[in-house]
Amino acid sequence: MILPVGRPNQLKSNGFTLIELVLVASIILILVAVTAPQFRGPFQKIQLKNTCQNLVQLMRYAQARAVAERRLCRINFDLEEMSFWLTSADAAEAGKFSNIQGRWGRRFKFAQGVSVQLELEGEANEERFITFYPDGSQEKARVQITDRAGETFTITTQRNVQVIQE
Repeated sequence: MILPVGRPNQLKSNGFTLIELVLVASIILILVAVTAPQFRGPFQKIQLKNTCQNLVQLMRYAQARAVAERRLCRINFDLEEMSFWLTSADAAEAGKFSNIQGRWGRRFKFAQGVSVQLELEGEANEERFITFYPDGSQEKARVQITDRAGETFTITTQRNVQVIQE
């Protein structure tokens, strides 16, 4: 009779040991930590472009709405909350503007980490807005949006709404 050497009834394990799992998890974490910063730059660029596109589209919509409804429209800016939104002149009460309904009536946010400079014509008080008139014209304005990396977009309303990437 031959006796087996070693532990009796030792079962073969087909799984992974705790050390193997920890080693694989730490390798994955190191790879993620190394590659994650490379994706931050392109993501911030996409956010900056998206913010600029939203503002330009809102300006074009405000201009078209002012002509179609034959009433003043404004794009308002709140640089403390880093937001902008569209209002329309009330037909019932002269000089009063109210938020419009629907998709274009929401508050749009500037991308995080950007700085915004506004140069608005006729800025007489604390309110900051660009007015669009029923004849298709608008106040002259310049909105400059710069991200942390220094990439700048300038949106102007000379004759039409234009975007300039610097």
